[in-house]
Amino acid sequence: MGKIEASPAFENSVLVACDMLDRIKDLLHSMPAPDSEKIDWSHVGSVTHLNQELANLMRFVESVLPK
Repeated sequence: MGKIEASPAFENSVLVACDMLDRIKDLLHSMPAPDSEKIDWSHVGSVTHLNQELANLMRFVESVLPK
């Protein structure tokens, strides 16, 4: 079995991550509009939780970037 090179695996992983980020963005845009009467506090809590998770993810990504 051949040796897998890190560079193509890294490139693929970055593309997968970008696809997932695009999907998150699409899902956010499919939520009720801010002026919609469908908005309730559960939506606020969900987006607040998402923001907290994204902030944690950003800190992780920043920590692994080359200095």
